[in-house]
Amino acid sequence: MTLLKRVLYWGAGLTVASAVGLVLFPSLILHQVFEQNHISEYAWIRIAGIEGVGLAMLMVLVAHHIEDLWWFSWAFALTSGGIALYSTLKALFDVPTDSSSIVWWLIAGTTGAFAAALLVGLAMTGTERRAL
Repeated sequence: MTLLKRVLYWGAGLTVASAVGLVLFPSLILHQVFEQNHISEYAWIRIAGIEGVGLAMLMVLVAHHIEDLWWFSWAFALTSGGIALYSTLKALFDVPTDSSSIVWWLIAGTTGAFAAALLVGLAMTGTERRAL
């Protein structure tokens, strides 16, 4: 359970850092750092950032109560795996010609690694729980 707990804390930290950045500086992050198309409205980006803060808080909650809620990490693994898959497909097939695919590869790599680490932690925890 130690690995799963650490993965959840690291995931929460990275999630809240990126989420707060999107809430406060969406234009700077999207256009100047990651060279994405300009959009006319940032409300959806900011809403996604706010949701990211809430998701990070849930990760911390599960990590604090890992003995009882370890199985809830499947929700984070499923979500991260889905985001990694979508981001990979977006980077491969749907990046506009005047945008960079770097942000999509970065999202795919980080969320994919997070999902993989969660799966390893879940497998180890499941083995520990059966041994008890």
